Amino acid sequence: MQMQQYIGQEQRQILSQALRQSLQPLQMPVAELAEYLQEQALSNPMLEVEDAQPTSEYMEPVHVIEDEGGHRDGGQSGERMPDAISASTRPESFSECLTEQVNCMPQINDRMRAICCFMIECLDPTGYMSCDLQELAKEMEVPLCDVEQALYLLQMLEPAGVGARDMTECLLLQLAQSRDFNAVNIRVIREGLPLLAKRDYAGLSQLLHVSVKEVRDSEEIVKGLNPIPSRGFYSGDTYNNYIVPEAVIFCRDGQFVVEMNTRSLPRVRLSDEYMAMMGNPVYKDAQEYLRERMAAAKAVIAQIDSRQSTLYRLLSVIIRRQQEYFMGGKALQPMTMQQVAEELQLSTSTVSRAVKDKYIQYRSKMIPLRSLFTASLQGSDGSLISADTAKQQLRLFVRAENEDAPLSDEALVSALASVGVEISRRTVAKYRVELGIPAAAARRKRS
Repeated sequence: MQMQQYIGQEQRQILSQALRQSLQPLQMPVAELAEYLQEQALSNPMLEVEDAQPTSEYMEPVHVIEDEGGHRDGGQSGERMPDAISASTRPESFSECLTEQVNCMPQINDRMRAICCFMIECLDPTGYMSCDLQELAKEMEVPLCDVEQALYLLQMLEPAGVGARDMTECLLLQLAQSRDFNAVNIRVIREGLPLLAKRDYAGLSQLLHVSVKEVRDSEEIVKGLNPIPSRGFYSGDTYNNYIVPEAVIFCRDGQFVVEMNTRSLPRVRLSDEYMAMMGNPVYKDAQEYLRERMAAAKAVIAQIDSRQSTLYRLLSVIIRRQQEYFMGGKALQPMTMQQVAEELQLSTSTVSRAVKDKYIQYRSKMIPLRSLFTASLQGSDGSLISADTAKQQLRLFVRAENEDAPLSDEALVSALASVGVEISRRTVAKYRVELGIPAAAARRKRS
């Protein structure tokens, strides 16, 4: 029994260490990290933190690049960025809301609570769990069954749908917490979403062996569900348009250079005053306390060094892989987080946390790191092209179309195939929505 308790304690310590190293400095953007370091200094006299003094080059108005979904991630071009809002006055973030709920769960132990908190920070910006559970288990050094249990607990939290691995699961999780959880609505979500999107009520009625009225009733239920659980929470762009880049990218002698923005980070070091007290017999009673504080301060400094090193390596790989994009504004090359993780010998979840809420500055543009990752598609010749390439080509066809006879989604499928981009009508519709392009009927010129 005592041995089991000891092992459990050891596991909690290991997990807590992983949490400190992975969830704090690495995932924090520069502004949040500066605040975190100030908090550490207040609780540890051995740690000295000098205020950052960012230069004006990081304070100028910039244009923020939109992400793949066409959503702004920061201030508008030409805006003067206001001062960063403090953590004490800003609204509650999505991850903070989830963490608070986990901390209030009386039925779980500290170890499971730590696993849940770790996984909260692995959620993507929409609230989905996009990381592989086996990979997370390996990273945390815990059994897969514990990670699966933690995911089950996360999916019990509010808002409903959080922790889903795809949209179908997200909608079903919400449905399960409502009075509309019945066989018809379940089957509509599991099997009928493509037909529902096309408003093929007759086809859906035939598929599910129910009346058209039941299909229409189910449509109203499904429409009321939220496919993006994080929607409505503070994300840093609604209340704070002041963005500090992690690094500045510029071209020197034909080569792209990554310059980390260290000037916007406070300088941290061990306190000379308190270090002098170490080994001094006058402070004999305080030696143990000083040793503990020194170890904690050194850990913080090591975490910052590790964060900067990881980000620099990550940015170097990204810039090299997307060199053509930066050189001439060409479409992004296929690049997934998994590919970058494998090259850097990191886990995909580590890469995901490293790019979360991070920006780089290139010329007068702020670019969200997440936007530089794009899925790969196979061209008709067998070559790989990026989803960004497909979107750019789609946009070009729409721009060149006859306003009196705009291209339908089926026509766009054929047009894209003619240039080697073979994707389904459903994917065309998805990309069109992401680009903010209306359906053909809405694009038709009205006389």
